[in-house]
Amino acid sequence: MFYLGGTEFPQTPAELAQALTEGFKSAFIWPGESAGVRVDGASLEAMDQMRIDLTGASARLGAMPPPPRGTGARKHAADVEQFRIEAHPLRVETAGVDLTLEGQGVSFDYDRDDVGKPLLLFASARSGNVAIEISKSDLDQLVLAAAKAGASRQGAQIQKASLSLSQLDPTTIAFSANVTAKKAIMSATIVIEGKLSIDSSLNVTVSDLSCTGQGMMGNMACGFIRPHLEKINNQPFSLASLSLGGVRLHDLRVTAGESLRITAALGS
Repeated sequence: MFYLGGTEFPQTPAELAQALTEGFKSAFIWPGESAGVRVDGASLEAMDQMRIDLTGASARLGAMPPPPRGTGARKHAADVEQFRIEAHPLRVETAGVDLTLEGQGVSFDYDRDDVGKPLLLFASARSGNVAIEISKSDLDQLVLAAAKAGASRQGAQIQKASLSLSQLDPTTIAFSANVTAKKAIMSATIVIEGKLSIDSSLNVTVSDLSCTGQGMMGNMACGFIRPHLEKINNQPFSLASLSLGGVRLHDLRVTAGESLRITAALGS
């Protein structure tokens, strides 16, 4: 779940707090001197609380480290009675994402990624809940940032981008992204539509993707885009930055309206 600073596994709560702080500072841009990490307890096996506050931190699309993936050589790291990670908000580009994850009776494991960097991973939790929310206006900003990044590689400029959402069932939403781009003296408007579903393992699947262009330039743009859509259509991917290891989710719900909100309960 988390990258740790240094090369060795922490042996005390103070060392764990320092390693977590260093790990977060390498992944995000911080407004202050350090990440908001607090760990209380006499030993790693009997910690009273662990609290991580990411409020005000920011990340750039394409600049974040890869999701933490262990090699499988896990060993027990720590136990904490009260765990909480929150961000009100965490900024991604110009958009704000609200995050709250809290758990009771949480156990963690140590592992290393494929280049040997130490990781702290969820092992189990007695109970808890998670909520992730992003407003409609902030979703529009994310779509705009992603569109600009893609258009710049083609020598085009994005003039505007917007996203509309509608609820299909408790774990599925339909989306429609409207993007207007300009290259030289010509402009094109395209609409990309599809469905997004999330399962109890936080796997996201985008399906029924389509691209519709307005005018000759719009149709040409969709001609370039459709092969890329076909590659991701019906291909699940994991929200691995929130990887919960052996902790299971239940009562998962996705709601779309003035914001996109994902909620679930935790339990091993």
